[in-house]
Amino acid sequence: MVMTEIVGSILVVLVLTGVLFWVLRRMREAEEPSTVEEKSVPPTPEPSPIKVTQRAPRQKPTPVAGGLVDGWIHLREGSLDSVRARIREHSELYEAEVPLQVEVTLATHADGAISVGFPDGLPFLILVNLLCWLDDGTGVGRCFLTAPQTQVRYALAMDLDNEWGDTAVGTGSDGSSVKVYVPEGTVTPIEEASHHPEPEPGPVAESFSMTVDVNGNFGNPQVLIG
Repeated sequence: MVMTEIVGSILVVLVLTGVLFWVLRRMREAEEPSTVEEKSVPPTPEPSPIKVTQRAPRQKPTPVAGGLVDGWIHLREGSLDSVRARIREHSELYEAEVPLQVEVTLATHADGAISVGFPDGLPFLILVNLLCWLDDGTGVGRCFLTAPQTQVRYALAMDLDNEWGDTAVGTGSDGSSVKVYVPEGTVTPIEEASHHPEPEPGPVAESFSMTVDVNGNFGNPQVLIG
C-alpha cells in the first residue's frame, strides 16, 4: 500500500515537472526573435500626376507679295460675255490675303477664238486655275507663260486623260515636258507632252479689272520644277 502511494506521488511529480518544462520552453520561444526572415514589401508608389503639354498654336505665315508671271490664255471658242462672266465668277471664289487689282483684256479672233490677257501680269497659281475654270474639261483652253526666275516659256493645256481634271500638261522653251497640279501650282517633270504653238493674242476688244491674291507663301510663284 505504501509502495503504491510512493509510485503515485512520483508520477504526479513527473507530470508536473513535464508540464513546467513545456511552459518554460514556450515562454522562452516567445521571447526569442524569430529566425524566419520576413521579406519587406516596398510601399506602392503614388502615381505621378499626368503632365499635359499644350502645343503652341501654329503660326500662320505672314502674307508676302509674290511674283507675277507674264502670261495669257487662249480659248479656241467662246463669247466675250460668257468669258467675262466666268472670270468674274472665279475672282469671287476666294478672299485675297494680299489683294492686288490687275487689268484683264479680252480679244477676239476671226476664227472665233478669244484671248484673255493680263498686261500687269498674274500670279502663276491663279493663271493655271483660270485656265482650268475657263476650259471646264472641254480641251479648248491653252495657257502661255514665262517663269519669272528661269525665263522658260511654257505652253500648257488641261490634261484630259486625268479624270479628276486638276492637272495641266505642256512643254517648255528649254525642251522640257511638265505636269502642273492646278490646286497648288506644283510643277513636276514628265517624259513627254504635246507641244502647242503660241498664236498671236489678237486685238483687244475690251478690258476690265479684277482683284487677285498675290500672297507668295504658296502657289509656286516662281514656277519652279519640284
